[in-house]
Amino acid sequence: MCRSFIEGDFKPEVSTHGSPRRTIVLTLAETGLHLFRHSLIRLGQSCVQLAISSEAAVTAKAAARGKPAATVPHVKYLLKRVLGRYVPQDMVHRPKRGFGAPVSAWLKGDLRGWADALLDPARLAAEGVFNVEAVVPLWQQFQKGERKWHTHLWNVLMFQAWQAHWRDVRATVQRG
Repeated sequence: MCRSFIEGDFKPEVSTHGSPRRTIVLTLAETGLHLFRHSLIRLGQSCVQLAISSEAAVTAKAAARGKPAATVPHVKYLLKRVLGRYVPQDMVHRPKRGFGAPVSAWLKGDLRGWADALLDPARLAAEGVFNVEAVVPLWQQFQKGERKWHTHLWNVLMFQAWQAHWRDVRATVQRG
């Protein structure tokens, strides 16, 4: 149950029959569960951030002691000196580098079918939001490995998925 709750699959059984007070209480309880789930997600993100970032660790430790991070004396410098004993200096003293999500690998792997469905020319034409003649060649070139259009395609896919989600929600509300 905990795993399904954290992953968002937990659906409490709610009776639609009952007093308005019961409905309000159940709505509040459901909202509380939703907020609690998001708190768990944020906690997980904080743990990951602490595991990979010395700056985040310094900030969190300072905050836990009630001090601003700026008053922690040279902790990053000390950490780099210790690390320098075990790791080559060019790895310790290098500029910051970001990292991105592996969108290209996702679109060529597990998400290929999902992307194919959302970028189907007939679907794009029927919805009329995107220019089919502009989007379809990008998807084809990306699939063939000719160009790296994954960031452009990701934006289109996110819009398409968002639109499909809210279209389904609207249809459910109108039927309900």
